[in-house]
Amino acid sequence: MAEPVPLFFEGMRFAIAGKLEEGKRRYKAQIVKHGGRVSKYMNARVHYLISNDEAVKGATQSKDMKRAFQHDKPIVREGWIGACIAESKVLNYKFFEIKVKKQKGKKEKKAKAALKAKAPKAKLPKVKKAALKKKAPKHRRVLAPRVAVGAPGVSHKVEVMEQSGMVDKAKVFENEAAVWDAELVFQERGRGKDKYFNMQLLVSTAEDGQYWVAQHWGLTGMPGRNLVEGPMSSIKAAKATFRARFRVKTGNVWPLTAAFVEKPNKYKLLARGDREAEEAELPEKDRGEGLWQYYLHNRVDGKAIGWYNYEARAN
Repeated sequence: MAEPVPLFFEGMRFAIAGKLEEGKRRYKAQIVKHGGRVSKYMNARVHYLISNDEAVKGATQSKDMKRAFQHDKPIVREGWIGACIAESKVLNYKFFEIKVKKQKGKKEKKAKAALKAKAPKAKLPKVKKAALKKKAPKHRRVLAPRVAVGAPGVSHKVEVMEQSGMVDKAKVFENEAAVWDAELVFQERGRGKDKYFNMQLLVSTAEDGQYWVAQHWGLTGMPGRNLVEGPMSSIKAAKATFRARFRVKTGNVWPLTAAFVEKPNKYKLLARGDREAEEAELPEKDRGEGLWQYYLHNRVDGKAIGWYNYEARAN
């Protein structure tokens, strides 16, 4: 007997704005499935507006954005929905909130300018120089020395995806649990499906406490599309976004504490270590060059499932 779907979004109303990575229809279906409601437009009854940084911080703000400001409603990154579903409960949206300054309209600007023009300047009382000299001397305050906080762990083996545009700004995050880098594939021979989805949790090299989740996906052999979520000021929010996306795509929990379990209609995880070892065995002239590879779906001759290089054969 199937387990009942948890209705943790019950009593909550959402609106969706902008071009989301998973698509509006998918998010709407997930919200409704877990008890929530989705409004076509932003209004006073909506609790949260789901969007992304690109849509919110663009040159022009949509009507939904302006209504969210008008009704003082939080604008939350799309990763929050996936994180809630992954944890089967409503998480604190503060870690996913997109903070942006409200764009003032023409009427507001004119009203503010008029107030400045009308407001009289406050006159300060005149104080004699002699009175100033008689003030008690200031006590020197001794500050405790600052303790330098080291930057979060970064990987020196895994390079940042070029498609993210963050090669010169960030490094891949690494801690005792894992290197936060995942390469996924989804293939169905019968339906002709062959696609990839790669993602990384990135840490700013400027040590300013900023984090991103970079994603690159598309059909195998094609350039594909990319999305960078952030910057986020909390590693907790970045981890939650990464975990939620990984669980939605694979059905597994990140970081892996056991062997990866392949699930139907989900992406499979590629083992990076195996591919790096194969490249190390290539002649130096062939390293870094484009390679023709094939994907092994079933275990053959003791080989693990994954990508393999085509071997040249003499005629």
